[in-house]
Amino acid sequence: MNKRFVSAVLAGLAFLAVSILGGCRTAVPSQEAASPAAVETRVEARLGKLSAASGGAVQVTVAGKTVTLTGTVRTLADKVQAGEEAAAAAKGYEVVNDLELTKTDLTLQQIAESIFTAIEKSPDYGIYDYVGVLVRGDGEAVLKGWVYYPRNATKFLKLAEARPGVAKVTNEIRPELMSVEDKALRLQVARLIYVRPKTSTFPRMTGNIHILVENGVVTLAGTVKNEDEVASYERLVHFNTNAVRIINLLRAREE
Repeated sequence: MNKRFVSAVLAGLAFLAVSILGGCRTAVPSQEAASPAAVETRVEARLGKLSAASGGAVQVTVAGKTVTLTGTVRTLADKVQAGEEAAAAAKGYEVVNDLELTKTDLTLQQIAESIFTAIEKSPDYGIYDYVGVLVRGDGEAVLKGWVYYPRNATKFLKLAEARPGVAKVTNEIRPELMSVEDKALRLQVARLIYVRPKTSTFPRMTGNIHILVENGVVTLAGTVKNEDEVASYERLVHFNTNAVRIINLLRAREE
């Protein structure tokens, strides 16, 4: 009696397991088995909000195992995001990103200033960082300079990609490689310019004046109130440190 009961229970459990597993297989078809039309619908749904937010129009075409994106978006960041979203929605498919950027009337100088302003206002842009921006005729933005935290180079690249008129970003920002003597000199300059307790974490500080030191040469960059301050900060460093040379890239704010 007990053996027959146990056998019946086991048989019931086996039937239930087969039913559940079978339901899983049929209820959720694999993405690779989806038709091109279904993949196209998935990608379009994924890109709908992005297309509306960017003020552009993204068209999706699926042929064979290739998803092609055409149309326009506002920025390079939108184009990059569209490619990533399409790849996530169409796993197993190749994504060809032929999106174009909306035309802009901005000059190369205005585009460069827009990028630099975005970086300068970033909470990640500390006093031990300095980034210069050059924009070429084809819309390529070249970022050069140094960062204290290597991860910030990628953050600044993304800020550049998000600016209108930027078609490509070349990131030549590099981490600072400094000697012990250079680090000590940089800290000395920071304490002269920024009055803080000795325990202050200077690398995390943001401020208008950025300090770079390489082989005993101190570079001051950023913005100050007027031309008098441009000269006074150079004198401050000159008379209170043993800097080999001072490169003064400070600029006065426009009145």
